[in-house]
Amino acid sequence: MKLGTYKSALLLLGITSIALSRALFSFFDDAEGPNLLVVLCMSAFVYFVSLSAYFYYPLKLRFNESAKLVSVIIFQILVVLALYFVLT
Repeated sequence: MKLGTYKSALLLLGITSIALSRALFSFFDDAEGPNLLVVLCMSAFVYFVSLSAYFYYPLKLRFNESAKLVSVIIFQILVVLALYFVLT
């Protein structure tokens, strides 16, 4: 694995976790809107959960890096959807 691909994958996971947590809190009916601290804490939670899924990916499934990254992003979306249904 190339070093640039690894760093860009982690950066992309961070960006999608921030975007998904912002979207999560924008769907709640709050007059003030989402709080920045709450959004960043939720994005950190989503990022570390997806990071653990990225590092502990099953070794029996030999995908290339782009398929692995896409599957972890789909995992992030599922985590945010589960959090939405738990928090509402």
